[in-house]
Amino acid sequence: MELTVRNERAAAALALISLVAASGPARSDAVAEAWTALEGRLAECSAETGLAESELGLAEDALAPGERAWRACAYAAIETLVIPRTRIPDAYRRLITEDRILTDLIEQGKVTRSQRRTRLDKLVAELERGEAAARRPQGGKSPAGQGPAGQGLAGMRDELVLRQDEMRRMREIQSMMAR
Repeated sequence: MELTVRNERAAAALALISLVAASGPARSDAVAEAWTALEGRLAECSAETGLAESELGLAEDALAPGERAWRACAYAAIETLVIPRTRIPDAYRRLITEDRILTDLIEQGKVTRSQRRTRLDKLVAELERGEAAARRPQGGKSPAGQGPAGQGLAGMRDELVLRQDEMRRMREIQSMMAR
């Protein structure tokens, strides 16, 4: 199926909504409200860059005209609307950074859009785990009845998994850049 700028944006909001959207119960009310505002701002980004109106077919290894401008607008929106309301702002910043790197690699012909999409899907799963971990109560009994000490261990375990995933991703990106 040939991708169009509109289809690429709708499928991934040019990868950013999926990049940082934690779905369902993993999001706090503040983050959910921020995402409502973000959706409106992304529509404004599309109008400003003209990206959504274009029906040009996209190659797997090329950026769309105006894609960088759209992404810059979207990054700024995430930084101003979502990051201040989440308990895990560094995770969102890391995701944006990785998206920038992957976008550069697409432009260099070292990564395809499909590869970026696959990698971003993994990042979204990690972000969802991070949002869920950040929402756990800090005191009292955990769902498993482990108490505060068990809760701390679960949080540390989640953080360790996130860090290990981050290190693995960075090694994969370094490998791609070396090609």
